[in-house]
Amino acid sequence: MSEGPEEAGRRVGATSVVRVACAQLAARELEDSERALEDALAAISEAARARADLVVLPECSYPAYILAEPVTPTRFRDDDEVERLFATSAREHGISVAVGLAQRWRPGDGGARNAAVLFGSDGEVRLRTAKRFLWDFDAEWFAPGPPSDPVPWVGPEGEEIGSVGMLVCADARMPEIARSLAVAGARLILDPTAWVAMGRDPTVLSNPQPEYLMSVRALENGVWIAAADKVGMERGTVVYAGSSGVFAPDGSVVVMATSDEPEVVVADVDLSRATGPPVARRPELYCRITDRTELTQAFGRVRTPVVPQDVLFRLGLLQSATPSDVTAVREKLGQLATTVHALGLDVLAAVAAAGEPDVGGAADAGAVAEILSKDLNVAAGVAVTDGQGSIRAFHVVANGSRLDALPTHGSSGDPTGSLASRTIDIGPLRLAAVVGAEGLVPEVARVVCLDGAELVLWAADAGTPLVLEVARVRAVENRVWVALLVPAVQGDDVREAIAAVIDPDGRIGAIGLRGRDHLVTAMVNLASARLKQMAPGTDVLTDRQPGSYATLVYAEGNEPT
Repeated sequence: MSEGPEEAGRRVGATSVVRVACAQLAARELEDSERALEDALAAISEAARARADLVVLPECSYPAYILAEPVTPTRFRDDDEVERLFATSAREHGISVAVGLAQRWRPGDGGARNAAVLFGSDGEVRLRTAKRFLWDFDAEWFAPGPPSDPVPWVGPEGEEIGSVGMLVCADARMPEIARSLAVAGARLILDPTAWVAMGRDPTVLSNPQPEYLMSVRALENGVWIAAADKVGMERGTVVYAGSSGVFAPDGSVVVMATSDEPEVVVADVDLSRATGPPVARRPELYCRITDRTELTQAFGRVRTPVVPQDVLFRLGLLQSATPSDVTAVREKLGQLATTVHALGLDVLAAVAAAGEPDVGGAADAGAVAEILSKDLNVAAGVAVTDGQGSIRAFHVVANGSRLDALPTHGSSGDPTGSLASRTIDIGPLRLAAVVGAEGLVPEVARVVCLDGAELVLWAADAGTPLVLEVARVRAVENRVWVALLVPAVQGDDVREAIAAVIDPDGRIGAIGLRGRDHLVTAMVNLASARLKQMAPGTDVLTDRQPGSYATLVYAEGNEPT
């Protein structure tokens, strides 16, 4: 018998280390639910043989994910009976078990739930949650679940060494859900999942969550994430991505399974490395995420008709391979003036290194943005760095209006800054400026997108970890276009410039050639940013639960009365 969580510190030599197993199971048809149950119980035994303290099993491990009918006790095992089986297995093997189950749920809760249950090594239920952000046909047989809080993980001496939270599959696509767990103290998030895949080769399947989204969730929240998926096909239609694995607080992938074989992967997770969000939060800036959806500007904009020929905008980003001050940036764009006009660019943005430019009487990047806007007849944005690659301001000018965005987060942040007036309109298109470390704070992008932004210009600090992946997540979780600009830094710490455009599906639509001066251009389709559905019936705007986000907005002791 493997040791339970209370022995973890003695076995691996550090009281903060937990050995986590992710059990990747073969997909089974609903009619084969008994075999699915046998697979799940066998995987617990295998994880115990690997001396894991905790094992995570997939979403709807029993009876199946695609139900196509109500889960009734006349056809399938009763919920309590199924839980007793997992509780007994956990107790007999001395291992904690997190498992996804389709359940009728508890009396009075109203409707079946896509549930996840965490059993301690003594077989007792430690945590119970249910999927909150229902995906596609989930809503046909499940009701969304309520929020849940993390629970303590106890070390070998009986001390609390961290907290464990749990979400289910698509919940990870709604940033507030993982964020709420992290803010409540979770340092390990468990994710029973059923990632649906795409691809011709079953050994190389594609899904954005294991590819980049889970890494970003771990990074932005400073937590460990352990996810367990299925492999194979269900009902002759849904193909699962596999790729079960563990993601570290720095966003790295510690271990990942294949995309086509059932297996158990194991990693030692040091909870002391999970120190929470890496960028200090400013909850007072995020109040709009608790607004009722129908009161947000985004809600009104997605319902505003647009004329088809008016929804396409041409975007240009200047990638400077070497640090360029404001004067040099203006000169480069001036040399490209004929090209800018020929391409019919509507928006043009660049990053400049700090300096003391004297361009046409202008003394700062904001004045240069005004000059570019007038000279090139475009909406112009110029971000300026502190000379070391950290963005200190982003100025955008359009149609005579000017937006001056100063950083609100990070070491160069203005402690009195706000996210008010972060958007500017170009005809029917609304764009927003995000500055430096703000991009690593999911609440910031959410606020400007609730304010109606369809294009987010993010001037990121040089050296921002996983910067391209973060930009992709900001695009897909808000269903907006993201234009990313990262400045070059030379000297002892060489960092390459990046200019990229990401569409609302998280795909990279355009990106600059490595190490080259490059005017990157892309067509921005306004209509695609007003379609807020990730999948049929799964809407990033209307499926939010703003009433449950108060912990993200009100700092302790600052709750509303």
